[in-house]
Amino acid sequence: METKIKNLGKSQIELEIEVSVEVFDRFKERALAELAKSVRVDGFREGNVPLELVKDRVSEEKIVADAAKLAIEKSYLEAVKENNLEPISQPEVQILKLAPGNPFCFKAVFFVLPQVTLPDYKKISAAIEKKKVSLEEKEIEQAVEWLKKSRAQLIEVSRRAEKGDFVEIEFSSPEIKNNEEQKDAFILGEGHLVKGFEEEIIDLKAGEEKIFPINFPKDFPGKELAGKKIDFKVKMRAVKEMKLPEANDEFAKNLGQFKDLAALKENIRKGLLEEKETNENLARREKILDVIDKGTKMELPSILIEAEKERRLAELKHRVPEEVNVSFEEYLTNIKKTEKELLELLSEEAEKGTRRFLILRKVAKLEKIEVSDEEAEEEANKILARYPNLEKARKEIDLERLKGYTEETLRNEKVFKFLESL
Repeated sequence: METKIKNLGKSQIELEIEVSVEVFDRFKERALAELAKSVRVDGFREGNVPLELVKDRVSEEKIVADAAKLAIEKSYLEAVKENNLEPISQPEVQILKLAPGNPFCFKAVFFVLPQVTLPDYKKISAAIEKKKVSLEEKEIEQAVEWLKKSRAQLIEVSRRAEKGDFVEIEFSSPEIKNNEEQKDAFILGEGHLVKGFEEEIIDLKAGEEKIFPINFPKDFPGKELAGKKIDFKVKMRAVKEMKLPEANDEFAKNLGQFKDLAALKENIRKGLLEEKETNENLARREKILDVIDKGTKMELPSILIEAEKERRLAELKHRVPEEVNVSFEEYLTNIKKTEKELLELLSEEAEKGTRRFLILRKVAKLEKIEVSDEEAEEEANKILARYPNLEKARKEIDLERLKGYTEETLRNEKVFKFLESL
């Protein structure tokens, strides 16, 4: 087998492969043997018909066509392996020569993982220091205050609402969910809703209504409302005074296995410090990747970005019904986007995610960081164990895809730990 490689640019490769007459004849024999399995001749069991009789019942064109398919499949895979190529798309195959007594020639065009040239990632990682986290006493007190509010006694009152009251409201707007009436409940004055909204409902009594406009900021997360002036109709359903418990040893004991208030505060301190440590580690990882990315050279193929966009869209379709409690179609209506428009909005994040995947993969390759089959399988089993019905989960989940996901996750974690250790 002879192979010629041509780089077409933008991570696209062309392989021109020539299979000798002798080798192609062996593929014809294999094709004939496969065809023989389905040929029926009186007096012979299916699959046991002599090849000479099969030749009489199957056209030469059919044998040659099937042989060509077998030759393409095997020769392509061999050429890819011999040349250390990493295809990310199915090959587009074109037969160049298929004539009796001549070598069989074809070409295959496909995308491969791009060449990634990294900057000095070791130097970059070592230069980005991890900030030391600290905790102020007021943060612990704020956490205790939150716990007190979560255990507060709510006493319904007939007076007008004040800051610090727990209120229940009904609201609607022509610009939101087709003026559908919605309900909410929160502590008044803690910034639960968009700026200006809570100030408008202070002084309302239970049963009173009010109509007012709210100017949404230009950077509001919901793009369909950002920068707009929206009218709201609000009805106060209930005003409840919050009677907070006293923060003492008894309060701490009622929350769990705490012998006193000091033990509760120590538990809060450890939890907050762990959270800050985690956030600092994530921030440092993000910064390391940002700086490495800026110095990385790669020609990113569009096929990878499109695949990542589709993956993110599929993930969103799965998450929306669970987290927002509306169908994906309703979600699109609410944000006033078509699926195609939403897909385009995912482009920037998809490109960023793809670049980072390739950077981490390259570092792993250079540093020989690997994940064993045992590690990937163990992690996959941990994920499966979270499902209530393990057998049902095994049937519904693509196990090979899950294993690939866990392998990538574990490898990335190992790469990050390596970079952090520098």
